[in-house]
Amino acid sequence: MKAIIMAGGEGSRLRPLTCDRPKPLTPLLNRPVMEHIVNLLKKHGIRQIGVTLQYLPEAIMEYFGDGSDWGVEMRYFLEETPLGTAGSVKNAEEFLDEPFIVISGDALTDFDLSRAIEFHRQKGAWATLVLTRVQTPLEYGVVMTDKNGSIYRFLEKPSWSEVFSDTVNTGIYILEPRVLQYIPAGQQFDFSKDLFPRLLAEGRPLFGCILAGYWCDIGNLQQYAEAHYAVLAGGVQLELGGQQVAPGVWAEAGAKIHPRAYLEGPAFIGADTVIDAEAYVGPFTVIGRNCHLGSKASLKRAVLWEGVNIGAGAEIRGAILCRQVKVGQGSRIYQGAVIGDGTVLGERVYVDAGVKIWPQKRVESGARLRENLVWGERQPRTLFGREGIVGEINRELTPEQAVKVAAAFATLFQPETALLVSTDHSPAAAMLKHAVLAGLLGAGMVVWDAGILTGGASRYLIRSLAASGGVHIQGSGQGNRARVLLLNQQGASLTPAEERKVENLLGREGMRRTAAGHLGRVMPLPSGLDEYTGFLLNFRPRGQNYQWRIGVGALTPALAQILPRIFQDTGFRLIYLQDGEQQLEQLISLVQTERLDLGLWFGEEGERLSLVLPGGMYLAPAQVQILKTWLYAQRKEQAVIPYPVHWPQALARRLQERGAVIQPVKTNPGLIQNQWAQDEEGFYLLADDLYTLLVLLRQAEEQGLERLLQEMPDFNWVAKSTACPWEAKGLVMRRLMEELQDRELELLDGIKLWDNGAWALVLPDSEEPVCRIYAEGPDMEIAESLTEQLLQKITEIQKESEGVG
Repeated sequence: MKAIIMAGGEGSRLRPLTCDRPKPLTPLLNRPVMEHIVNLLKKHGIRQIGVTLQYLPEAIMEYFGDGSDWGVEMRYFLEETPLGTAGSVKNAEEFLDEPFIVISGDALTDFDLSRAIEFHRQKGAWATLVLTRVQTPLEYGVVMTDKNGSIYRFLEKPSWSEVFSDTVNTGIYILEPRVLQYIPAGQQFDFSKDLFPRLLAEGRPLFGCILAGYWCDIGNLQQYAEAHYAVLAGGVQLELGGQQVAPGVWAEAGAKIHPRAYLEGPAFIGADTVIDAEAYVGPFTVIGRNCHLGSKASLKRAVLWEGVNIGAGAEIRGAILCRQVKVGQGSRIYQGAVIGDGTVLGERVYVDAGVKIWPQKRVESGARLRENLVWGERQPRTLFGREGIVGEINRELTPEQAVKVAAAFATLFQPETALLVSTDHSPAAAMLKHAVLAGLLGAGMVVWDAGILTGGASRYLIRSLAASGGVHIQGSGQGNRARVLLLNQQGASLTPAEERKVENLLGREGMRRTAAGHLGRVMPLPSGLDEYTGFLLNFRPRGQNYQWRIGVGALTPALAQILPRIFQDTGFRLIYLQDGEQQLEQLISLVQTERLDLGLWFGEEGERLSLVLPGGMYLAPAQVQILKTWLYAQRKEQAVIPYPVHWPQALARRLQERGAVIQPVKTNPGLIQNQWAQDEEGFYLLADDLYTLLVLLRQAEEQGLERLLQEMPDFNWVAKSTACPWEAKGLVMRRLMEELQDRELELLDGIKLWDNGAWALVLPDSEEPVCRIYAEGPDMEIAESLTEQLLQKITEIQKESEGVG
């Protein structure tokens, strides 16, 4: 058995650690990450090792040489241009004349590779993927296997609704040489995207071997730090070296530790390091070789590389300091900060949490660093929610984050491109707007500032002005959170593919920063609300058949300007809830007691329209969305309707009977809106509640509201949710797949279970730690029963998991 170590990684998300070195040479416990992989291969009897290189290849070849210092034989294969994961291995084909294992040079693992090799041989596999189970599988490729270990499905970096398992691809493969014939020479070709799906489609023996043990794909700074903590905690079978000088504290040869220094394990101290009197080395600290800790210096959960000098009384908390960093006395460096090679911090410097400093910087004494010295990133668990970017105001969604997001979004377009920016009336939106403007202008964009609008108005203006896209910010109706909607040239929310481009730009710090002479400019658009209102006037009903009386609640300032103008000189009379009575229950009561024809509830954000029908019947926003589709089908013959998988099938059948073509689509709003975007009427119906209202009233004028609603088919549809922590979602979905694998399932979006004419869908939510469940049945009792069964299963899985923990 031979091995290929893929060591071409640049490691842009690890900057500033990787500014001057390839990712595989990043130190981990004072040795390059790749050295741990070489030792693991040797431990399992693999001594012939090929290494694929691209970024700074000379550094790796110089460090490892021919491999003899590690008791192995090493050969190197250089890519002149990026060839992808499989393409880079194809480049080493002449070396691979027997079964071989492929492993990354920038991950840390203690897997039992011998077990995986034996599994591969027993199964007679052409390709065996080493799999493991993780709590949050979003950033990995999910792999689904049957009881025999045979692979039947891949999902590359799934959204929460596609997480059908917590079993992921580790990027470690055992391959037969014959698979190389499937890889084109000299072309970009990937294992997960290209080779394995092809082998699967052709029915070749493709297996997954699930291994326990430690595995960390060191893709970002947090994972890098956590890998150190895991080794110190004993979670990785890795020899630390050195001698134990205090409980849980290991030191290499030559370390000089003053008798009055305080050591608290687990910790690791490199060779020839000097620790002065009263210095404190706290738990989960790693100190490199040739470092110096001055008197009363204090370290906790810190990672220091070689040659770091910490002045007297300085404090380091949860930070990473690269080679030859010098920290002046009395300085403070806090959680998540990273200091690049050769940087010098003066005395009493404060570096706030999360700040990154690029190599070779000098910071004067007494300075406080609240921002990066070079443009950087710090992403939350998931940047995008169900629609747009959602976060707690001034904690998760800060002005600093808004600047970066806006700059990344702008980088998708050419400089001088026009983008529209608008907000709702909230102070939070106004605050974030200024940050968004700064990010867009810094990237050289032309910005139309449309002021306070509804989301529907913003979408309309983007289309009518032929802007390339826009940003609409909502701070009301979200509790203590805000939402930043990034919109494309159709006025639609971004698709998942477009969202990923923004995330990738943030991840590799690739946002465009234009020179001073090419900064963007702001063009006020004070007439935006008037233009939008004028558009709506073209569709307003007259109310001539009889006098309509409509109750209205939860008006935003923008809606308060638009609604009276729309219904002026018509037969519609608007009756507003009084200040202090802005509760949905009060609107329902008003419709009932005053015998009104209709009630409108826009919600605090002015977007999610609810309807109160005569007699007090309430249609929630999700039901109004379904009503929109019904209205569209009535107004257009042979309508083509993107139909979300969680909507009632009874309605879909009725629409098909009327000649509509149903196209199943995932629940992602961006996908749905972009499918509607080519049909202007369909798009505005879907995305603009005021437009929907006018269409509804015109249709009701023609045939009567009661008859219009009666023609809609009845359906027994249930929507519920249950708490599910982020770290449990992958486990829950995998266990559900295991328990339901013999049942009739549909896996377009989430897990959809069919059962004797009824169905239920489980969707992990992308914004909140919950799982959502939708169900429909021949009657409501069956739908409720199926829902409760799944709710109970999800609860049981979580309890079992907690019990095991």
